[in-house]
Amino acid sequence: MIRTLMILLIISNFCFSQEKEKIEAYNGIWIAEEYYNSFEQTKSCLESKKSFDPNEPVGLRINSFEIKNGILNIGFSSLHDHLLRPEVSEYIINGKDTISEQGHFKINLSEQNSLNEFPTTEIMFFSDNWKSSLILNNNTIILYRPENKDFKERKIKFIRVKETFESDYEFPNPIYYYTRKTLLEGNYTLKDSTNKIITSDLKINSIGIIKGYAEFENKKIYYSTDIYCGPPALDELILICDKIEDYNPDCKGFVFKRINENTIHLFNRYPRRIEYPKTETETKQESLGNVYYKLIKN
Repeated sequence: MIRTLMILLIISNFCFSQEKEKIEAYNGIWIAEEYYNSFEQTKSCLESKKSFDPNEPVGLRINSFEIKNGILNIGFSSLHDHLLRPEVSEYIINGKDTISEQGHFKINLSEQNSLNEFPTTEIMFFSDNWKSSLILNNNTIILYRPENKDFKERKIKFIRVKETFESDYEFPNPIYYYTRKTLLEGNYTLKDSTNKIITSDLKINSIGIIKGYAEFENKKIYYSTDIYCGPPALDELILICDKIEDYNPDCKGFVFKRINENTIHLFNRYPRRIEYPKTETETKQESLGNVYYKLIKN
C-alpha cells in the first residue's frame, strides 16, 4: 500500500513538473496582434480605436507561478473598463470587499487535446455561456471561439511583449503594462507651465512607479484606453494614483499629449468630447489651456 502511494506521488510530481515546464515556455505578457500592430504605429488609443473589439481580451498574462493543483489562472485585459483594477492574481481582500483583477479565466493543464487546445472557463463578453479554448503551440498563443447561434468564430493571435516577471510585479495587467512601457517609461526632465525646470531626474519605471518629484513620489501612472462610451473623445488621459486596492482610488487625471517620441505634455483638464450640437472641428477649437507639465526624455 505504501509502495503504491509512493509510486502515485512520484508520478503526480512528475506530471506536475511537466505541466509547469510546458507553461514556463509561454510565461510573459501577450498582446493581441491586431492591437499591437496598430498601437506600435499610432502610439494612441484614439487612433487605434477601431483596430480591436474593446470588450475582448486584448492582453494575456501567463505566469506558471499561478498554477494551483494543475489549474492555471490567466489574467487578461480589455480596453473598455470604467475602473482601474489592482494588478494581482485573481483578487485581493480589502476589509470586507473582494477586489478582482480586470479579468481572468482558467485552464486545466491535464485537459489538453491532440490539437494542443486547452478548454477555458467562461470569458466575459467573449464566450459567455459558450466554449472557447487556448491554443499553445510553437511559441504562439491563440484564443479560439467556435461559432454558435450567438457568436461568430473568432481567433485572437497574441504577440509576447515581455517574458519575465519582477519579484515586486508578478501579476501585471497586460494592457496597463504594455501602454505604460510603450508611452511612459523613462527618465525625464520635468518642467512646469512657465517652462521652469522642476526636476531633471524624474523617473517612471515599467511598473509605473514615479520617482523624483515630491507631489507624485511613489505614486503609479496609468494610461487610459477607456474611450468607448459617451460622446467621442478627442484627447487621451493618464491617471496618477495612490495604490489601487479599492474601487475609489485617489487619482489625479491629466490630458496626455505625445508631442514626439521624447516629449509629453500634460494638461490639467478633462478630455474634450464631441457633444451635440458641436462638431469635431468646433470641439478641437476649444483650448485645453496652458500646458501644466512638460516631460522631456533625458
